[in-house]
Amino acid sequence: MATDTTDRPVTVTPLLYRCSEAAIALGVSQSQIEIWRREGLLHAVRLPGIRAIRFARWEVEALAAAWSEAAGASAPQEDAQ
Repeated sequence: MATDTTDRPVTVTPLLYRCSEAAIALGVSQSQIEIWRREGLLHAVRLPGIRAIRFARWEVEALAAAWSEAAGASAPQEDAQ
């Protein structure tokens, strides 16, 4: 019996966002992401063995969806400094 050995492209969706990716997904600056992390609005995941933090994709997407579903409301504004 012959098997299909055709290479098919595979799309891999990352489970974690870098700070810059989370900022793009939410339409805010990276500094705002850091503020929200310190305030507990977004929870950071520290990667073992390296000094990097990431944000769970599901959490970022849930936050973006909650903002878009809110009637007449937009994403929280960045703190004016």
